[in-house]
Amino acid sequence: MACFGSPHMVDEKTVLMGISKNRSFENLQENPNAVFMIMEPGKTPAEWKGIRVYLTMKKYETLGEKLETIRSRALMN
Repeated sequence: MACFGSPHMVDEKTVLMGISKNRSFENLQENPNAVFMIMEPGKTPAEWKGIRVYLTMKKYETLGEKLETIRSRALMN
């Protein structure tokens, strides 16, 4: 499991997110299937809410405008 922050839904079928060149990135290059879990804590465990989003990495970029936009947003937060 790896934790990622700030995914952006580009459209109904596309999620854009930044990730470092780490083990998770290497794993996605070998197996592009992933599950993104979104959780909302509740007062008790039974009150927690969440969904799973099943994803397939279609492409990745290590240079370019999209990557620089993600980096600049991360620095703002």
